[in-house]
Amino acid sequence: MKVAFQILTGKHKGKVLTLPADVVKIGRDPSAQIRVNSTEVSRIHCEIHVRDGNVFVKDLGSRNGTFVNGEAIFGEAQISAGDTLHVGNMVFELAGEKKKAGGKSDRYKPPGSRNAIRAASEADVIDWLAEDESELDSDTTIVTNTEARQMGLNDGADPSAPLVPRTSSISLSPVEEGTPAADAAQIIKQFWANK
Repeated sequence: MKVAFQILTGKHKGKVLTLPADVVKIGRDPSAQIRVNSTEVSRIHCEIHVRDGNVFVKDLGSRNGTFVNGEAIFGEAQISAGDTLHVGNMVFELAGEKKKAGGKSDRYKPPGSRNAIRAASEADVIDWLAEDESELDSDTTIVTNTEARQMGLNDGADPSAPLVPRTSSISLSPVEEGTPAADAAQIIKQFWANK
C-alpha cells in the first residue's frame, strides 16, 4: 500500500510526499528517509509505520514532541486520512479518502492550540500593575537607593554612584583548642562521622 502525505508548510507546501517504505524515519540525521532541516526537529524525531493498511506514527523521544492534529503523542498513535502530523515546524496531512466527517479547518491546528490559555488582556495587565503594594508578603521590604545610602549600605562610596552588591568580607580562621567553638566543632565532626 502506497501512503502519501501532502506538505502543508515550508517551501514544499502543496507537494505530495509518497513514503518510500513501510517504515520511514523523520529527522535531521542523514540516515532519516525524510529530512527536515530545523533545530526544532530531533536527529531521529519520529517514525511512520504502515501495517495491515493502517498508518501509525511513533515518537522516538524527540525533544520538542510529535503532534497529530495538534495533540502531542507519546509512543505510537494511529492516523487516518485527513489527519495532520506536526514535526517541528513542518506539517503534513495524510492523503486519502477521509473516513470522518468534518473539514480540514477543524483538524489543522498548531501544536497546543486546542488547550491554549487565553492571553492576558491590556486591562488585566493594568489591574495587576495597579494592585496595592500592601498585598506584598510581610517579609518583603522594598529599599530605594536613597534609603540604602541612609542605612550606610554604600560602603562610603560616592553618594551619587549607583549601589552595587557587596562582596563577602568574611575570613575563616582555625578554631583554637579548648574553646567552646572547638568543642562544638568536635561534636559536629562526630555527628557527621556516625551518619
